[in-house]
Amino acid sequence: MIERFYSINTERRLRLFVGVVIVPAGAVCAFMHLRDGMIFALVAPLFLIFLLPESLAFAADTLIRFKQVKACNAICNFGLAHFPASQGLLAANSLMLYQAKRFEEAESELTKVLSLNPISVQSLIDRSAARCYLAKFVDAEMDANLAIGLAPRWHDAYLTRACARLGQQNYEGCLEDTKLLQRFGKHVPAARFSAVSCYLMTGRMSEAEAVTSGLIGKVENGTFDALSLVYVNFNRNQYAEVLEICSHVTDQEPLAYEFITMQAASYFMLSEGALAMESTARAIALQPNAEDSHLLRAFVLADAGRLDEATFECARIREGSASASMTRDAQAFIFWRQEQWGKMLEASDQAIERCPTSTSSHALRSLALSGLERFEEALDAGQRATTLQPRLAFGWYSLANGYLKSGQISEALNCLNTALTNDPHNRYAYQLRAQVHLQAGNKIQAAKDQEKYDELQARLIANWKPSMS
Repeated sequence: MIERFYSINTERRLRLFVGVVIVPAGAVCAFMHLRDGMIFALVAPLFLIFLLPESLAFAADTLIRFKQVKACNAICNFGLAHFPASQGLLAANSLMLYQAKRFEEAESELTKVLSLNPISVQSLIDRSAARCYLAKFVDAEMDANLAIGLAPRWHDAYLTRACARLGQQNYEGCLEDTKLLQRFGKHVPAARFSAVSCYLMTGRMSEAEAVTSGLIGKVENGTFDALSLVYVNFNRNQYAEVLEICSHVTDQEPLAYEFITMQAASYFMLSEGALAMESTARAIALQPNAEDSHLLRAFVLADAGRLDEATFECARIREGSASASMTRDAQAFIFWRQEQWGKMLEASDQAIERCPTSTSSHALRSLALSGLERFEEALDAGQRATTLQPRLAFGWYSLANGYLKSGQISEALNCLNTALTNDPHNRYAYQLRAQVHLQAGNKIQAAKDQEKYDELQARLIANWKPSMS
């Protein structure tokens, strides 16, 4: 009987409450000349009884917003055990799971909500956000589109759609959404960050710099605007600036994973291998199922000659994931260290198919083609890499390698000089320039460059802890 009563939808139970409780109570209070406040005292307990699932959902939602996770979890568990079809309890539970970064479970709970109420705009937006974290970008965009169709002025949907489009490399679509958000004045820092990501991924550095030019010295630690500055500084090869910004972010902040991953990448570029491994360990502890930190770890391990461990990190990433391009890059990088040119070319081609504007993928493809002695194609791929992102030293390194292998010594030297002007920390460029100088007969300069490479490589593998392997 009780289960049948609570299976009645909220609106009908509310009407029943008004008809059975409020109206008679009001009549009694009027007949007995009781104060108006007495009606509320009389009906409040009955209100909780009539709307018990909704009351529990309200309590759980309030608790999670005040970070009372254990209390919220207890209420949700109790409520869902008795009212498994309560939309409010399912929504509150999904919010708790989302904040705990248990995105698969949050998606499952939101799917249950939407099976009960397919036009719940907030649930569509929330599921879209969860799916973005799960790298289910196509599904995430579908949810966002449904939400926008139902409520065009709910700006959160444009934000999740921008994320979903960015994940699918639909950069123009993402930029369209970020411009809408900035025009609406909603989620502006997050929209700026997405726009910066789009510009950097498509080699439009000047536009990314224009977006962030007014932020320098004005951003709060751990915010989207601070993260935008981190991305721009990293692509400028200004790793010290990246580390300075990231050093102010604690593990408890909402964007901690993103900052710590960029910190790890900067340490790697500075040949600080032990520190890079420590940062990737922190990032993985925050989001064990996130992929970028595992892949960055693979690059560090491969560069240190620990190829089996690097391959193991790549194997963690599921097939068809959003990080497919970076996964193929990591695999190509490992094959490069193993001089398996055919496999390297296959992996880099797959990376380019997934993300045609990836500079590193074109650079790796160029190196593979040089290894296969397909020099004209190698030079084309290297030139493509340097065109996409002229400041990326690895692109110039790949082009120089193509020139060197085809006997064009002066062109190779010019490329390597450009690489080291852009990024004086680049190990590969020093190593290759030593070979170029040696072929040109300049043994003194070759020895200096080799010494610099040896110094950086020794720093990369120094002080590694066994537990990090």
